Amino acid sequence: MVGDRLAWAVADRGLPEFYQFVVAAMPAAAMGVILTLGHSGLRGSVVVTGGLYALLPGRALVAAVADGLTGFYITAAARLLEVLYLVVGIILGVLLVLYVGVKFGADLHPEQSLSTHPFPALQLPAAMALTLLFAVLLQSSRRVLPMVTVLGGVGWSIYGALSVDGHVSPIIATGVAAGMVGLFGQLASRYRYASSLPYVTAALGPLLPGSALYLGLLSLARGEALTGLVAVSRAAALALALAVGVNLGGEVARLFLKVPRGEGPTVVRRAAKRTRGF
Repeated sequence: MVGDRLAWAVADRGLPEFYQFVVAAMPAAAMGVILTLGHSGLRGSVVVTGGLYALLPGRALVAAVADGLTGFYITAAARLLEVLYLVVGIILGVLLVLYVGVKFGADLHPEQSLSTHPFPALQLPAAMALTLLFAVLLQSSRRVLPMVTVLGGVGWSIYGALSVDGHVSPIIATGVAAGMVGLFGQLASRYRYASSLPYVTAALGPLLPGSALYLGLLSLARGEALTGLVAVSRAAALALALAVGVNLGGEVARLFLKVPRGEGPTVVRRAAKRTRGF
């Protein structure tokens, strides 16, 4: 919340969005360092991960990959460049704070943010509540909130069943869960004749790779370049799995939807344009 208010303050000063993300990422990292230096017994790494969660440009990444997969390459390239700048802003803001914290002796343990205890009775309601709050943060309309909350629970349930019970790779489990979210989100959006992004983006909240991103940032701050690059690459792979899964789910949904026939001079193509010679 403090980071959001600071971002609004610098936005009123006319600073670009890149610097807004740099400032917004600092309070969460600072709180994690303070908790660690104060020996509070709380896991500072989890605090940093939670603070970064709302800043991750998930909507822009999903839209960028979706544009690229559907053939709009110029728009996709522009949105991917936007995502790159925003992620670099988050990395810069967190690294500045973590570097100072490490110099003051903050013993941050990155493995704390990766420790999981399967407890579906608690995790599923928490994932649905997180999805609901993320939808409010994204200023979604009230009528889509119930469906978005249910979609968040569906995605998390599929991911948990595959990764915990099925021992499937987290990247594959993330892609499959995102695919189901994209499928049901596309169907819900067609039912209401609206865009699928309000239904899909917030529902992907519990699946965003916050822990992997934080692990990479902390490793880079410690000077462990190889470990940091591996963790950041894993976060990027999870993010791409989300985007590809959502787009694939949307394309599968189109197979079950009736395409409106053209009237008059309008003609509906029955094949991809590359197979028709133009």
